[in-house]
Amino acid sequence: MTSSARTASTTCGRQLAALALEFLADSDPHSPAVQLARAYRAREADGNLAVMQGALSKELGVTPLAAVLIELRGAAVPFLTAAVRLGRLSPTKAQVIAYRLTPAIGDAAAAALAAEELHSTQTRFFAT
Repeated sequence: MTSSARTASTTCGRQLAALALEFLADSDPHSPAVQLARAYRAREADGNLAVMQGALSKELGVTPLAAVLIELRGAAVPFLTAAVRLGRLSPTKAQVIAYRLTPAIGDAAAAALAAEELHSTQTRFFAT
């Protein structure tokens, strides 16, 4: 990961951690998501956005498939938004393309969830 990408990830991860502590105010204070959010806010951990998203999703009951689909769609849509802003696509055409990407996004999510090499550098916060 480039230094600018890491900075963006940790900045956003720490912001999400702050929100997570609000969302999870009534949750078990010893849950992995709460512990991770506290560690991020205290700068005891890097603050990686993807790790915080995963922990928060799990704590909120979002299924792994739904979490991956949300992330993949969230990665694809900004490209279409940029094309609209640059005048290369109409908003309607961008929506049609987003819809047509559904099977590819679904396939990518399935492949990601089937991968055996998924891991995190934040493993100390999660039971194995």
